[in-house]
Amino acid sequence: VIATGLGLAWWMLAFKLASEALTRAAAGRDEDSGYEVFAADGVALRQVLLALLLFVIGSGAAKFTPPAVFIAYCVLVAAMLPATVMLIVMEDSILRALDPRMWYELLRRIGGEYLMLAVQLAALAVGVVLLIRGLAATLPGTLAEALAHGLFLYLLLVAYHGLGDLLHRRRAALELPDETPTSRRLLAETPAATAALHLPG
Repeated sequence: VIATGLGLAWWMLAFKLASEALTRAAAGRDEDSGYEVFAADGVALRQVLLALLLFVIGSGAAKFTPPAVFIAYCVLVAAMLPATVMLIVMEDSILRALDPRMWYELLRRIGGEYLMLAVQLAALAVGVVLLIRGLAATLPGTLAEALAHGLFLYLLLVAYHGLGDLLHRRRAALELPDETPTSRRLLAETPAATAALHLPG
């Protein structure tokens, strides 16, 4: 029980730090030491639950379905996960984050840069996983686990910062205000966009 609790606390901390990196980069305030960002526990918990859900589904697909199905699942996750993370962190809404219309809208507005970043992050994730497996096979368990946690935290920080930087570069296309919006809506801020997405204003 203690080990499980410590593990959950570590994952919560990792996702909080990564979420703060995304928010800071999206605001273009990386160099502003006085700019304070705070990610709520709920934001981190939603990401932990999402990661657990994707892992369980992926494990089931790998074990009980043909390889083609598992590969298709991995491609889908690689394509939709960046958009999902952006929406969870920026809007703190799991329902909108899992809405395929939101993924499409982000892709439509950002375009090829989104796909390119998704491919880069997928390649980085594969590299980190392979490195972690290599460490587990060659180093003592405790040391390998510590290094694995460090590598995974590095992966989260790099990936989330890249997502935030992409949002910052495409602020005009996303119609984001200069400051963080009080409504926490990344998309569908305008009446026209809201009507197009059939969402309540």
